[in-house]
Amino acid sequence: MRGFIAGLARAGLFFRDSNGYATGTQSTLSNGATSGAYVFDFPITAGYQPPPAINVDITGGDKRITAIQFGNAYTPPFDLAIADFDTSLITLAGNTSANTTNSFYTYVSTNPNLTSPRQVGLFFQSRYTLDDGSAYWLTTFMPSVAIRVKKSQVGFQAKADVVLACTPSMVTKAHDGRGFGTSGMNLGLEGDVTDNYDLISARPIHLTTFKSDAAATTFSTTYKPISTVVTNNATPNQMLKNATATALTSITLAGLATLAAAGTAADVHILLYQTDYVLI
Repeated sequence: MRGFIAGLARAGLFFRDSNGYATGTQSTLSNGATSGAYVFDFPITAGYQPPPAINVDITGGDKRITAIQFGNAYTPPFDLAIADFDTSLITLAGNTSANTTNSFYTYVSTNPNLTSPRQVGLFFQSRYTLDDGSAYWLTTFMPSVAIRVKKSQVGFQAKADVVLACTPSMVTKAHDGRGFGTSGMNLGLEGDVTDNYDLISARPIHLTTFKSDAAATTFSTTYKPISTVVTNNATPNQMLKNATATALTSITLAGLATLAAAGTAADVHILLYQTDYVLI
């Protein structure tokens, strides 16, 4: 699918548990809880580029015989600049709490004494137009990124109020707990590891995680889906239960998802659904 990427439309953040499952905005998701990825709508830039390869010339006397190229295309550290002062994002990234005890004041800190950066997952969404003019969306996932909040410098009408310093890591599992090998996404990656992967979809996507308590059979998305189709592996509402594709019984345009059964306590259901980002 050859096409053209146009701009950075939005970005999102989600936490992950020890099994690699996305847990939305909850670093620890309890049984019976639902949480979706946090979305910030005004990213300015995510300046990540693979490092250049190193070329070594092989010479004989004064003649160049050949050249050998070394270097991996892993994603180096980069800054993600946000065009608004997002207090919710600062508290999530900094493991702090915004204080609003006095209704006239809000206190928020970047937590400079945090012993280590927070480990999260990130995604970035851009318009993606094919050669024939058909419109899609390209979502780049980075499942494991160490982030640290740093405020931008004060300047005349500066627009970037929050900057996340991001350091991606190589991982063996995607946001939904699947591996990258033949029993998972089957991407043919060297060693079945990567620090990023792309998803191409007809509409923007969002993810919501529900952790079973062995009783509840429904959960709600954060944004309104654009479709009620739930056919397994042929749907814009793709759900994986414990890293295995499992169809929902139904989903409404109001975002109410119904499971086929309550399942076992601690089952992890991750719904990747297409949406126009209309809040419920």
